Amino acid sequence: MRYASAYLALGCGAVLLTRAEENRDKLRDQNELSNDVMVAITSNPLGQDIDEAELEDELEQLQQEKLDEQILSTGNVPVSDAVHRMPTAASRERKLLRCVARVCRVSAGMDPC
Repeated sequence: MRYASAYLALGCGAVLLTRAEENRDKLRDQNELSNDVMVAITSNPLGQDIDEAELEDELEQLQQEKLDEQILSTGNVPVSDAVHRMPTAASRERKLLRCVARVCRVSAGMDPC
């Protein structure tokens, strides 16, 4: 019993320590984010004009980067042999000629179908 309680205490202590470390890391990340927001807000003094063209260029670059990431993350596109399974013009003509010949035989009474 004494060993079991000591084991549980060690196990729970490790879990609590891990959770505390995770919470500390989350708080540190949130603090960094809030500092970044504060710097972004206070770095542009009131009354100073914002360069719209520069902002639009930056937005276009970000959108292009996002599009590039999406394109790269699509993976391999299976092309298989879809092109080779499509009938060629010559095979369509042969098929049409066979159908015409069959119709002619049927209408002449030569084909029992």
